[in-house]
Amino acid sequence: MVQILTGFVSTVNGIHWSPNGKKIIASGAYDDPKVILWDLEHKTQLVIEKHTGQVRSVQWSPKGTYFASSSHDGTIRIWNPEGEFIKKFEGANFGCVGIDWLNEDTLAASCWDNTIRTYSISNKEGLILENGNHRRKAVLSVDWHPNGKIMATGDYGNSEDSIHNVKLWSNKGELLTVMDSHEKEIRDLSWNSTGNLLATGGETIRLWNEEGTLLKIFKNNQSPVWALDWNPTGTKIASGHNDGKIRIWNTKGELLNILNGHATEIHTFSFNKDSTFLAVGFSDGIVRFYDTQALTSQTIKAHQRGINHITWSHSQEHLAISSNDGSASIWTVEGNKLSNKSRIPKQKKYMNTISWNSNDTEIATGGNNSKIKVWDVNGKFKYSVPTNQQRVLSINWKNKKPNANTNERIAVDHPVKVYLKINKNKLELIPLNNNRFALIDSLGNLIKGDKKDFIRLIEDGEGFTRFE
Repeated sequence: MVQILTGFVSTVNGIHWSPNGKKIIASGAYDDPKVILWDLEHKTQLVIEKHTGQVRSVQWSPKGTYFASSSHDGTIRIWNPEGEFIKKFEGANFGCVGIDWLNEDTLAASCWDNTIRTYSISNKEGLILENGNHRRKAVLSVDWHPNGKIMATGDYGNSEDSIHNVKLWSNKGELLTVMDSHEKEIRDLSWNSTGNLLATGGETIRLWNEEGTLLKIFKNNQSPVWALDWNPTGTKIASGHNDGKIRIWNTKGELLNILNGHATEIHTFSFNKDSTFLAVGFSDGIVRFYDTQALTSQTIKAHQRGINHITWSHSQEHLAISSNDGSASIWTVEGNKLSNKSRIPKQKKYMNTISWNSNDTEIATGGNNSKIKVWDVNGKFKYSVPTNQQRVLSINWKNKKPNANTNERIAVDHPVKVYLKINKNKLELIPLNNNRFALIDSLGNLIKGDKKDFIRLIEDGEGFTRFE
């Protein structure tokens, strides 16, 4: 991770680097219909709020003379590199989805009203292809061939269609080829740099030659494709998927790599007293230890199964962790890293909870065997305390002895969890203090910001409720 650019309250629909690599543009969804232009060289940010509907795509022209933004407000707007308005194109009902520049003057757009349109900055001439064969539905994707003589488009289809079309058109608007193949909508397609191969993304990836002959179906894909891009030499394809993963392929359809963060469920988390450190336990036995000031993290394979409970010692120098694998571990904080201090031997039952005594000399653990066991900090067993509960979920200390709480354990003593929901990913927003929040995304990454930076959603019995 090099940098996090913030400014949107929810989904980022589109993003594009400038050709010189010094600027980035991005666009927001229906609840945040704006364009943001970041100048990375001068560390500035310009927010453009001229669209009234969500902005589906943004793209720089090939030489960076302009950038375009397409919106559901029915317009495509052209801007110069400083974010100054140049021109507006109108006419597409419900707006356009994809855009692709041919050169510094002409661009094509795939639109919701079943049209493909080309626009010119220098004059009013353009093409509108009334494309009834695109299922009377949206055209989702468009990409010019490198020679500028052909464009490829992909359709949305509808519930009555089992096959979705990719089409090739001449730059004069003539339909050249129809490729019936995909079983899901074609959300993206892309020519390689030489134009001899076209990659299209639906339920999987298909590879075609420039005449529209199917060359390869990528069989190893398990999730619908939302985005595609070639490497500069045209030998590898990166694909973004509905499951949140990015896959790298060669032109033989062989899966080379999966780019994947930490995507398992968060079981428990615990801050230290001043919220400078956060320990998060996942369902696969991983613990991630975050420095909330530096926004760095350490990943530890702490246990073989899910983490049940994490608790700080009173001195804030140690962490105790219990796991579904029946064992527990004790860790020492050294700088902003954890090092293993000792391990409590594996028991026959789950280890549900763990608790320090008042002077951090003993640790009590509770599982599914009606007992509390007490250990020293080196993991040596000392004694056990019988309880009248089959499952010990929470422990408190009284008169230097551990007792089982009768209520369900609350893993942290922070306010009620707040959630964000972006697409199908639930993001956990953890209150810090003084109106500050830490956000753990579905990959386990930590982001920090002010309350105003987020759309907040409270989870209740009926789902998610948004509030400001």
